[in-house]
Amino acid sequence: MLVLDTCAVSEIMHKDRDPGFQEWFAATEHDALAIPTIAVTELLYGIRRLPDGKRKSRLMQQTTGYIDSFHILSFCRDASDRASLIMAQLHSAGDNIKFPDAAIAGIAIHNGATLITRDAHFAGIGDHKRCEDFRLMNPWSDKK
Repeated sequence: MLVLDTCAVSEIMHKDRDPGFQEWFAATEHDALAIPTIAVTELLYGIRRLPDGKRKSRLMQQTTGYIDSFHILSFCRDASDRASLIMAQLHSAGDNIKFPDAAIAGIAIHNGATLITRDAHFAGIGDHKRCEDFRLMNPWSDKK
């Protein structure tokens, strides 16, 4: 299973996708992809902050259509335990991660999935105790 980070869902909705991401996405089975509830929240919150109007309505309709076409993974008790562990371990190591990102990583670990993201702050998670099974993939061309 492949868990799409918020930036990956946004990339899917772009007309001019990154070439590396587009190649990866075209070769990936749709049924293998899932969106965590935290990413759903981030996406919808971003749209709801926009001024009312045609653009906001269009984006909401487009985004909910994309979201509804994927498996949705919930933030369950085990995923919350993993997220708190990630946050505590990174904090102890002198790094910090925002709650939504830790929650997304926790959901990916709980589901034995690979997280699809371009965000570099996820990179060190797998180096920590009880997070060794965290897997990450960056299909973007620029590999930020």
